[in-house]
Amino acid sequence: MRRTEKAAVVSVAVSAVMAGGMIAVALVTNSMSILAEGVETVMDVVASTMVLIGLKLSRRRSGRFPTGLYKLENLVGTIIGALILFGAYELAREAIERIAEGKSELESPWLVLVTALLVLAGTFALARYKAKVGREENSPSLVADARHS
Repeated sequence: MRRTEKAAVVSVAVSAVMAGGMIAVALVTNSMSILAEGVETVMDVVASTMVLIGLKLSRRRSGRFPTGLYKLENLVGTIIGALILFGAYELAREAIERIAEGKSELESPWLVLVTALLVLAGTFALARYKAKVGREENSPSLVADARHS
């Protein structure tokens, strides 16, 4: 497995664990911000999975593409950008709905704060790792995924 593929697998695994934890905490605490971040992290899992698929497909070679499908990585980077825009739209929509419905009761604010700090630290470390590998391996899709994180 190449370094870029390993970084994508690590990203999928770490993001999946964080997403599950955040969604569980959001259900217990009724925290819109943690729920929104959990849903956005699910999108990170999808994006990282797409990066992994793009990395694997970009190495394929054929008679028509003797140097491989390396440009596919750029397409994956563009799709990740579209996912970021979609995620922002969904988060804004959910926040507006909550405000309109008056759902602002927060239970266990300390649990929300600790969760947010852990997620911030984990996401920061993961983004730096993906960016470093992406730059060193000249992988536009991995760099885009790091920026997304």
